[in-house]
Amino acid sequence: MGGTDWMNALHCAKQAPNLYTDMQSSHADRDKVGTAVRMLGASRVLFGSGMMGIPLMMQKGAVLDADLTDREKQMVLYENARQLFGI
Repeated sequence: MGGTDWMNALHCAKQAPNLYTDMQSSHADRDKVGTAVRMLGASRVLFGSGMMGIPLMMQKGAVLDADLTDREKQMVLYENARQLFGI
């Protein structure tokens, strides 16, 4: 989600209502996922594992530790992707 310039990426995404963002990042800024959900809405944020270079639990932990409701966490972790991709 934008590397070190993730906040700018969110501002850009906010201008395009049909754009989703994934929250995978090598930068562990505090509550990045919660900020994305507050700016874009939970339905536009997807879980991204970064599996090739970032430990999966670091990415999942960013969602679990975010200032989100349990429902928002479920949406980010799997429901949004399931709906978007029709699976």
